This record gives sequence, structure tokens and C-alpha cells, in this order.
Amino acid sequence: VSTGYFIVIPADNPNRPPETWQIETHMTIQGQALDHSPMSRFVLNLTQQPEIENVRIVSTRSNQGKQVKLVDFSLDILVSARKGLS
Repeated sequence: VSTGYFIVIPADNPNRPPETWQIETHMTIQGQALDHSPMSRFVLNLTQQPEIENVRIVSTRSNQGKQVKLVDFSLDILVSARKGLS
């Protein structure tokens, strides 16, 4: 049995604008904050950037430092070049 693939190429349409290349990439940020409030503001600021498609908080954990209690956090970010290009 042979398997085949179809490649569909749309007919040229002179009225259609040219497509911009779309690149999406994932990024992970691991950091520390004094508490959950500054971490939340950081996430909010990220979501308001035009290049950021999505931000997901993967984990947070209280970390007792030597003198200061900190919050360790990990974020998954979907960066999309589409929003930055028009």
C-alpha cells in the first residue's frame, strides 16, 4: 500500500494581500519575587505586550531565603511575531 500526500496551492488572487511569515516560539521564565503581588503584576505586564500570545503560570513556591521569604515561579510564554508585524 502506498501513501500519498496532497499539497493544495490556492489559485493566485490579485486582490489578496501577501501573507506575512508567522513565527511562534515558546519561552520559559524562571524567577523570584518578594511575594505573589509583584509576580502577578509582572505576568499582567507580559500579557499586555503585543508580541506575547499567552502566558501560563506553571508553578509558584514559597522559598525561605536567608533573610527574606521569596516566591520562586516558573512561566511558560508563547511569543508570536504575528502581532508585532502588520
